[in-house]
Amino acid sequence: MTLLAVRPDLPQPDIGSVLEALAEHQSVELDCGTSPTLSTSTAVSSRQDLEDLLAERFPFRAHMAPVDDRKRVAVEIVLVDGPPISGDGDNLAEAIQSLLENALTYIEEWENRLRFDAAHRRYWGWVYRLLLAGDNDHIKSTLLGHAA
Repeated sequence: MTLLAVRPDLPQPDIGSVLEALAEHQSVELDCGTSPTLSTSTAVSSRQDLEDLLAERFPFRAHMAPVDDRKRVAVEIVLVDGPPISGDGDNLAEAIQSLLENALTYIEEWENRLRFDAAHRRYWGWVYRLLLAGDNDHIKSTLLGHAA
């Protein structure tokens, strides 16, 4: 029996509701229509299955890009796939730290209000990945596409 469904055209459940359903041995149906890698629906029945599915279907692809302010020597890390998160700084370390801070702000805003916004609902898979990542080091590693 599927207790909870995640669909990009509807307000998304918070991650706590998803994990609670899985902890109660209920499967969660995921509509991965917004995934850049595979758009089929599937159901998961454990946290590990959820983490594996999200990693496969909602990858992060960070890349460097010039900053709009040409008077400043800086780099910007932007996400090719995923939510509108970026970071910039006078060097790569600062840009990555900025990316992490902006990601933390975004996932908090997404959980509180953006999951109800039609323009942001489609980012549910990437946000869930970051929420499941745990601490800041793991979130940063996830954003940059490598293991912590």
